[in-house]
Amino acid sequence: MTTRTRNLLAWHPRWVLIATVGLVVLAWSGVLDGLSAQYIDNALIGSGAIYATARGINALVSVLQGTEMNAFLLTFTVGELLDPINDLIERFSGVMMLAIGSLAMQKILLEVVSHTTFNILLTVLGGGVVATSIWGTARQYAALSKFFFVTVITRFSLALVVLANSWADVIFLEEADEDRHIAMQKFQGELGLIGSRAG
Repeated sequence: MTTRTRNLLAWHPRWVLIATVGLVVLAWSGVLDGLSAQYIDNALIGSGAIYATARGINALVSVLQGTEMNAFLLTFTVGELLDPINDLIERFSGVMMLAIGSLAMQKILLEVVSHTTFNILLTVLGGGVVATSIWGTARQYAALSKFFFVTVITRFSLALVVLANSWADVIFLEEADEDRHIAMQKFQGELGLIGSRAG
């Protein structure tokens, strides 16, 4: 073993122990998982509400498509005017279904990586990293460090990505999404009023 390797092994335990214990404690605390799960739940509720509104508009348009109205001695079919909107709403509904499916998949994956099994594996590998940094060889330390690093990435990456998405959503998209949903609800109410008058 070279002098440089001995120096590295003598210096590593200080920060290796702190970093490893910190990551293991963070994993067991579930702080990141809780925040991520809360955002996904809220996003699922919001997306579900938007999807329900879109399907409600689609249902109203379908009802109105066969309705005829008279105006200034002219008779026209409401559905002809609403066909483009109906197509747009159907496409939008498809996009929202994909978004809801993506959120549901993220929730499932988050539950998998935050399971106790992952925390136990992370704890065992972390203990091995600390032990080999003190008593093991450089080769053993490097091998266990790689496994520990991969496990850390697997354990925390999804939660961090979800939290980054939530930050971007709150800063850039949340207000606009709420305005669009309100506009959709108003349009749904107007369609319902048109349908009642036509009836």
